[in-house]
Amino acid sequence: AQDIGTVLKSEAYCGYPDENVATLTNDKATLAAIRRALAKLASDAQSDDTVIVFFSGHGTRITTGSEPSSALVPYDFKSSDVAGTTLGDAELTRALLNIKATRLAVVIDACHAADAATLKSEAAQPSFAGFDVKSLSALASGTGRVMYASSRAEE
Repeated sequence: AQDIGTVLKSEAYCGYPDENVATLTNDKATLAAIRRALAKLASDAQSDDTVIVFFSGHGTRITTGSEPSSALVPYDFKSSDVAGTTLGDAELTRALLNIKATRLAVVIDACHAADAATLKSEAAQPSFAGFDVKSLSALASGTGRVMYASSRAEE
C-alpha cells in the first residue's frame, strides 16, 4: 500500500497531489476508516476524475445464509464477529457504485478477491465473480471501470 501510494504521488509516474492519495496501513486500516475513505471518494470524486482503490490484506468467505459471500478483512477484525467486522461484498459494491468518477480501477490483493465487489450496476451490466472467460467478457463490455483481483472467488 505504501509503495502504491508512493507511485501515485510520484511526479515521474502519476503525479497525484499528496492530499488526493489516502494510505491506510496497519492500525489505521480499520473498518470505520475504510468506510470513511470510500465515503470521501464518493463525495469528492467528480465524473471526470480517475479513482484508484487498492486493498492488500486478508479476504474471507462468509458462508452464513443461502449463498456464500466474500469480504475484506480490516485491521480490527474480530473472529467472534466475522460479518460485523469485515467489509462485505455487497457493502463494497454499493460504496464503489456511489463513486461518481467514470474511470475507476479497483485492485484487490486478498484471498477470494474476485468476489469482493461488482463494479457494473446490475441494470447496466451483468455482474462477475471470478476471472474465467465469462467474467472477462462481462468486464470487457463495460466502460471506465475495472477490478483486478489476485485470486478467484473460491480461492
